[in-house]
Amino acid sequence: MNIIVTNRIAVTCLLLSLGLALAGCSSTGATDEHETASSNAENVAVAQQPLSVVWADEFDGTCDSGSGGGTDINGLCKANWYYNSEAHFNNEVQQYDNVNTANTYNTVEVSNGTLKIRAKWIPGISQWRSARLITKNKYEFVHGRVAARIRVPTFPNRSGVWPAFWMLGTNINQAPAPGGASWPQSGAEELDIFETSSAWQPKKITANIIGADGCGDYGCTRNYWPAWPSSCASSDPSVWHNYAVQWDADQLEFFQDGNSVGSAGLPHAGTGNVFQHAMYMLLNVAVGGELGGDPTGMDNQVMEVDWVRHSR
Repeated sequence: MNIIVTNRIAVTCLLLSLGLALAGCSSTGATDEHETASSNAENVAVAQQPLSVVWADEFDGTCDSGSGGGTDINGLCKANWYYNSEAHFNNEVQQYDNVNTANTYNTVEVSNGTLKIRAKWIPGISQWRSARLITKNKYEFVHGRVAARIRVPTFPNRSGVWPAFWMLGTNINQAPAPGGASWPQSGAEELDIFETSSAWQPKKITANIIGADGCGDYGCTRNYWPAWPSSCASSDPSVWHNYAVQWDADQLEFFQDGNSVGSAGLPHAGTGNVFQHAMYMLLNVAVGGELGGDPTGMDNQVMEVDWVRHSR
């Protein structure tokens, strides 16, 4: 859960717990092949209704979705992603790079069919550098299936790193578009599709629903919940897995490798105030802070992304 806390406002939030273990659910082993049968499963809904990919980044050196001038100096599609270097939250210790510093420190690279986001200790400046890539103002949408194929091959057995694939409401009042609503109020909600912290031992992978509606039906909490029970899915982030959320008007359901691992209804659906607004996607590797833990002595880390897709 990418808790966003400022030094001015104590934020209360509503988190819907997802701890559903579905009977008969089994984990699908992932391989190092970029395209597998499990990746194709992300294009099929639970009811076996075919979905159509309406936006995708396959990180293959081409920019097929939208227009915007091809790839940047790091190989990233300009039309799809913004370098959110302004972000500083949760007492994390990294400095997120812009397009130029990402090239200088090699924290973002598209090569051999995948995106690499690296968290690197730079001795010359005594600083951790990383990247936070977002689709805000580039691709924003309401509802559908959002999926990515991800691994963190160097994931350490110690504290320090906190990678994530998640979504935020477009009306959130933080850079690059200040103004709007405070997290996680209406229009500034959060969906965590994949996140893990190396400070969590034994390893676990989580997904979260974070919104607010006066803290009404569910009460206010601030917790993170394991959404990948061992009976249903792998908790090892170092190997390839497909992570997805099916976002509908009345329900959110999370998947790993095509297996449903947790869901929650949206009881206020139709009132226009709970997960009924446009959202955007984020990929980042945080270092340290409340959930990352102490990174002292940690080796450099990388989150590798094979593809990101939005389907309806």
